[in-house]
Amino acid sequence: MRSVQLRVFEHQQLKVGHSYPTCRSGEEATLEAHHVEALGRYHAATNTQVFELRHQGIKLRHFVGCLRVGPVSLEILPKLGQEEAGAGRDWHGLLVHMLQVVTGARLVQEQAAPLATRSGSLEELFLARFLEVTGRLLREGLVRSYREVEENSATFRGRLLVGPHVRANVARQERVFIAHAIHDADNLPNRALHRALERVARGVSARLASRAEAALMDFPEVTPGPIRPADWSILHRLDRRTERYREALTLARLILQEERPDLRWGDAESFALLFDMNALFERYLERALRGLSGVRVHAQRGRDFWVPTEGAGSRLKPDLIVERAGERPLILDAKWKIPSKGRPEDGDLRQLFAYLHAFDGEESALVYPRAHGEQVERGGRFLAGGRSGRMIFLDLFPDKGAARAGGGLDRPCLRRVREQLGESVGGVVAAVAAEGG
Repeated sequence: MRSVQLRVFEHQQLKVGHSYPTCRSGEEATLEAHHVEALGRYHAATNTQVFELRHQGIKLRHFVGCLRVGPVSLEILPKLGQEEAGAGRDWHGLLVHMLQVVTGARLVQEQAAPLATRSGSLEELFLARFLEVTGRLLREGLVRSYREVEENSATFRGRLLVGPHVRANVARQERVFIAHAIHDADNLPNRALHRALERVARGVSARLASRAEAALMDFPEVTPGPIRPADWSILHRLDRRTERYREALTLARLILQEERPDLRWGDAESFALLFDMNALFERYLERALRGLSGVRVHAQRGRDFWVPTEGAGSRLKPDLIVERAGERPLILDAKWKIPSKGRPEDGDLRQLFAYLHAFDGEESALVYPRAHGEQVERGGRFLAGGRSGRMIFLDLFPDKGAARAGGGLDRPCLRRVREQLGESVGGVVAAVAAEGG
């Protein structure tokens, strides 16, 4: 059964018999009927929101990242790339850049990999980076901690568990049921890394799978089993000893986020590393704003605005609130779309109006990605209350001249994005930090 690895765009419709670019530059592959059948079985089993089934094809939705189901792999890029595919912009690079900024992972092409195996696919970038940072932790030595174990032993140590001892040893006077502490590597951070290594070892490229298997051979024995959602809340709270685990655990969580035990299509597994593009753009703006001096940024801060006489109330939750010294806050709403005819939608304006009054904001703004140079910022005021709003268009490829002069593609630059945001939120100066740029 022929496998394909396609590079496509969110909201794109894919049809059987049509050819699409692959992750290798200049190459194309054809989507075949058995590819769509595998995607259909995946859709039926998972009720995924990533795509819709269509006649002889699928329609992608607002998710980006990578999805592999049996013989078909999809790398899904932002939708603006579809509209300007020939405009000299590196949309794959933009997605990698935004994910680096948001996750903190250093997703760079492995220079040590053979040229023939360098597909540059997002899946391989993530998994290779996870293997690299986890391998480093193994070489440095994994964190060990104390944990209590219970056992029916021939020697006494720790403390006696009276109830279990009576039940288990009424006729076995030579044994005692005890609880005692041991010091080993069987703790939650290491179990999460081990689980993610097992996931990578099942069904990725042979090169990465063999590296994952080698790491598992070096891994100390830990308790097997899935990592529950509640466990990630615990893992998020790192201490002095586990701070060096941060990037590895971030990547492990992404690898395991769609984990479904025993979900298989014949002999091949599914693998998903997907992000809601609207949420990704919002979090990217948040990280960029946090690099500015003179402002405080709050993401998704909620406030009640409707309290019924009975039943549940309703809350307003703007994307971003920017506080500046001595001024009322600026409310920002991230919109990963191109406004029709250069004007905001009425629903978006009503949302801004509600945010302004609920949070006593001075001004509000809708923040869009800039798709072309004709998009200009526009302002206005709400007649009720006299407060203002505006549209901000953020150029995610701000270094066009330098890139073109070097003969390359336009590339994203976090430092320049911060400068644009600094001017937009009131002339504050961008901090020196330029990570991800």
